[in-house]
Amino acid sequence: MESKFNLLRHYYLSQQVYSFFARLRTQLFRPLILPLVYFRLRPNWLSIFGLALVVPFFVLLPSQPVWAFVFLAVSLFVDLLDGPLARARGMSSDQGKKLDIFCDLGRFIFFILALAASNFISIELAIGLALTCVFSYYGRTIMRLATLKPQEKFKDTGGFLFLPGLIVFALFLIFFFSLFFQDNYYQYFWLALGLFIIDDLIQLFKLISHALAQILADR
Repeated sequence: MESKFNLLRHYYLSQQVYSFFARLRTQLFRPLILPLVYFRLRPNWLSIFGLALVVPFFVLLPSQPVWAFVFLAVSLFVDLLDGPLARARGMSSDQGKKLDIFCDLGRFIFFILALAASNFISIELAIGLALTCVFSYYGRTIMRLATLKPQEKFKDTGGFLFLPGLIVFALFLIFFFSLFFQDNYYQYFWLALGLFIIDDLIQLFKLISHALAQILADR
């Protein structure tokens, strides 16, 4: 009983934190969102556009790393706008949230593979980070979808991707510091890989436990 209470308290705390930052982001970017609403720009277009911007990042990184960083920074900035735009236009949806998660993963995979292609990190490390990040994102998303209550909507939930999102953001920062301060901080990518592996094992345990609980409940 105590364990269930702690899980419930943790869930509502994460929801409150997510709602707070969602409202803060909406207020912060309101001057940029209003013109987008006026021109009837769809939030899904922003998500796809942000993902597309990592293609020039991939191409430019070997020869023009600073310009590559500019495209990556714009891609990350655009990603901050799709949620507030969806709420401003009343177009928040489960499909839109899933598309946003897919685009976030696509951006990270392009980022990691670009670093490997430009010899910033090894291809083994890049593949490891890509695979473990995908499992972390989708493992948490599947678990969240599986535990939704009848009155809940997936588009209104948040916080379940906080840890992998934080790790990904830290890797973007490491790239920034390594690029502009002419130092090699890429050894910390191995730490990120370790964190992803631990999180993947935890998510795998949760998924198996949930599946077994559902099987026993149906008997």
